[in-house]
Amino acid sequence: IYIQMRSSFMGLKKILLVDDDPTILEFMSDIFEDVDCEVYFAHNGLEATQLLKHHHFQVVVSDIVMPVMTGIELTEKINGETPLILTSGFENNLDPQLHWNTYIDKMDLGTGLLKATEKAIQRHSLGF
Repeated sequence: IYIQMRSSFMGLKKILLVDDDPTILEFMSDIFEDVDCEVYFAHNGLEATQLLKHHHFQVVVSDIVMPVMTGIELTEKINGETPLILTSGFENNLDPQLHWNTYIDKMDLGTGLLKATEKAIQRHSLGF
């Protein structure tokens, strides 16, 4: 299964990870670096918007609850232009009108982050 997933990510190059917890950023980074992705970090939505001005990312993975600018506020800034995965360690009732493609609970990052990324890219390409 790992080889199969690795081959499906070979075209995926630049990922933006947004989280205020450095341990979570490092954990997600390790997952994407294992499939040869170039990983960028932001510690809140405001830092992410600055990076988005200067780089094109194939996917953004963002925590919801962060200081300065939340993942929900970041979602409004991205406005559906880039596939977006929201994640949180808290229970969420996300508004389906927001422009996010996939949600994954932080407890499932280890086993589901690559699958959620594939799903977000597919949903984004279909206009969801």
